[in-house]
Amino acid sequence: MTESNEAAQALRALEQSRADVAAQYDYPFRRHLAFGVLTGALIAVQGLPVPLNLIGDGLVVIGAVVIRHWDLARTGSFLNGWRHGPTRLATGIIMALVLALTLAAIALTRQGIAWGAPMAGLAGVAVGLAGSYWWQAIYLADLRRGRRT
Repeated sequence: MTESNEAAQALRALEQSRADVAAQYDYPFRRHLAFGVLTGALIAVQGLPVPLNLIGDGLVVIGAVVIRHWDLARTGSFLNGWRHGPTRLATGIIMALVLALTLAAIALTRQGIAWGAPMAGLAGVAVGLAGSYWWQAIYLADLRRGRRT
C-alpha cells in the first residue's frame, strides 16, 4: 500500500511539474504580437527599394534578437520553433504562408502596385500572431502530455 501511495504522489508531482513548466511558456499577448509584427515587417519591407529593404531586414533581425533575449529573461530558455514533434508541422505551415506572402509582396511591387507589400505585410502580422498562438497551443499540449521539450 505504501509503494502505491508513493507512486501516486510521484505521479502527482510529475503532473504538477509539467503544469508549472507549461505555465512558464504561456506567453503574454505582447510576445505573440511582437512575433506577428516582426513577421509582417519582414514581408512588407520587401516592397522597399534597395538599400531600404536591407535596412528593414536588419531591423527585423534585431527585433528577433530582442525577442530571444526577452524569452531568455522570462523563461531561461528560447524555443526557436523548429523542434522535433508536432510543432514542426505548424512551423512549416507558418513558414509556407510567410513565404507566399513575401513572394506576393515582391511580385506586386514589381508590377508597380504600391499598396501590395504593405497589405501583404498586414496579412503577415495576422499570420504571425495567429501562428504564434497556434504553435504555442501545440507546444503546451505536448508539454502537458509529457513529451520532451
